[in-house]
Amino acid sequence: MRSLLSKNLLWSVSLIGLSGCPPTDVNCTEMGCTDGFEVSFSPAFRTAGTYELHLVLPDEFIECRIELPLSDELGQGCDADGVAVATSGSALDESEHEITGFWLEAQPDDLDVIVRRDGESIATGDFQPDYVTLQPNGPSCEPTCRFAVDEMTVDAP
Repeated sequence: MRSLLSKNLLWSVSLIGLSGCPPTDVNCTEMGCTDGFEVSFSPAFRTAGTYELHLVLPDEFIECRIELPLSDELGQGCDADGVAVATSGSALDESEHEITGFWLEAQPDDLDVIVRRDGESIATGDFQPDYVTLQPNGPSCEPTCRFAVDEMTVDAP
């Protein structure tokens, strides 16, 4: 009886020891993420006109130009790579077209934003983004991204 009890105890200890072993190889999924800073306008801009977004970074000035209602005309967009203006409603009636925000690939510690419509300043914002590090596939897997999200409250949509 003692021999049987010893074998069972040895078996249990072996299983417990095995269950605590770290895996020898890590299986990673292939989810992606992107570095950057995203700002949404609240509320979104919906009034027809020519909009200019002036993004003032510590070492760079970026200008974006877009018209409402939205069109496919060339000349809309930003004068730097790694910047995109977010829009919505292009498949809807023109009254539903809107500029919802922008995305910036850069990760500035400080960003000033000025929005003009038809040459008149209609909104400003000052941001000091609080970036988080993302690892969508787990801590042992790539990619690792740095990302922040913020909102700019506007009075003249």
